[in-house]
Parts: sequence; C-alpha cells; structure tokens
Amino acid sequence: RTISHFTANIGPRFSASIVPKLTIDRSILHVERETSSAVCMRTSSGDAIDHDTVKHLTAVFREQFVPAPGEAVILCAALAESGHRNVQPGVPVIQHILGLDTVEQRMSFFDDYASLLIRAVVPPMLHNGLAFEAHPQNTLVRINSSTRTVSGFVMRDLGGLRVHAPTLRSSTGVPFEFLPEHCVITGSLEEASKKLYHTLIFNHLQRLARALGLHYNGAGWAIVRKHLEKEIPRSSWLWKVWMD
Repeated sequence: RTISHFTANIGPRFSASIVPKLTIDRSILHVERETSSAVCMRTSSGDAIDHDTVKHLTAVFREQFVPAPGEAVILCAALAESGHRNVQPGVPVIQHILGLDTVEQRMSFFDDYASLLIRAVVPPMLHNGLAFEAHPQNTLVRINSSTRTVSGFVMRDLGGLRVHAPTLRSSTGVPFEFLPEHCVITGSLEEASKKLYHTLIFNHLQRLARALGLHYNGAGWAIVRKHLEKEIPRSSWLWKVWMD
C-alpha cells in the first residue's frame, strides 16, 4: 500500500500525545500505536520529491496488539466472508465458527458485538471530536476462546482519522498540531462525524447485519439504534446529527 507523508508525520506523535488522553474504555478498545515512521522527501541531491512519489517511499512502524491467553483476535472484514471449503454456500465464516445456527443466536451475537463496538468508538467522537476510521479492515475483534463471546476491539491505522482540532485540543489539554492541508482536519464536529457514520454504521455494522440475515427484517438495525440511544445523550450535538 502507499502511505502519505501526512500519515508518517501524525502517527507517532498522535500515539504518544493523544491516544493516552482519549475518552475511551480501555478494557474494550485498544488502539495500536504507531511508534515511529520514515519518509523520503528529497533526493540525494536535495531536490524535493513530488508527493505522489513520496507515498511509495514511506513506512510506518506499528505496535501490534498481543492477545491475552485464551483470546482470539480476528480481522473484522473476515467475519462476513463466505464460500470457504466445507461450509454451506452463503453461510458467513463467523456463523460457521461460532455455531450461530438460529436467528436467536445470531441476534445475541450481533447484540453483543454492536454494543461493545459502539461503546468503543462513539465516546471519542462525542467528547474528543475524533472519528476513527472504524471500517472492518481497520478493526479487529477480540473473542474469548472459551465462551466464544466478544470481549473487545482493536483499532489500527491512524491515517484515516477525522478530527475537529479545537475540540480535540480542549478536551485533551494537548496543543497538538497538524501539518497544513492535512485531510484529517475538519471544519466542524458534524463533518468529522460523517467519517464515523460511514465506516461504523454503513460499512461495518451494515455488512455484518446483512451477513447474519438481520438486515432486511430490521432486527439488526433495531439493535444498532438501541445501543446508539444508550451511548449518545439526547442533549448532545451528536444526537442531533445522527438520531434526529
């Protein structure tokens, strides 16, 4: 993949200064910190390299999450896959692995999953003005190997954030600076929340609800609304944007 110099610049600084200050439940959400980065901006003769080329000359070093004993970590994008050997056609891999053979079992799993995921990523949006890019390629789910229940999530890749900088600075007390023209900066909280809505609701939960057969009957969306109503105060700006 390509990595912009913006991502190389923000990751290690953000990991060290901002991640420890975010309003998150750390028993549910672990953010993989980016410890260092390297980027080549000039040739050996000192000439500037154009940004499209720089994207191919950049590296980010990430601190990988280490699961606890008895815990499995799965890339969320894999949960909805189907077509595996010895699995019935159309049956998603998560249904096969966990034995979610009845509608009630699938609803119970989705209920736990949506509850913890919303509790993990909505508070930093609500309180810090920060939207994680919470689509299933950037998110890993932690599952207890014994009980086969969801225990939490891991978020990775800080290059796709959206941030309302004044709210982030005032809520964390950190005078964090971004490079000029960095695409993660938004002009309002509402604009930042579009990123989280698209990745969390439309992309992540919608895909899993469809895979589990909970989309067309509305059951999955009733669960999502239930947990959003628990997490978002009715008097908040986010309620007005998402729930009104």
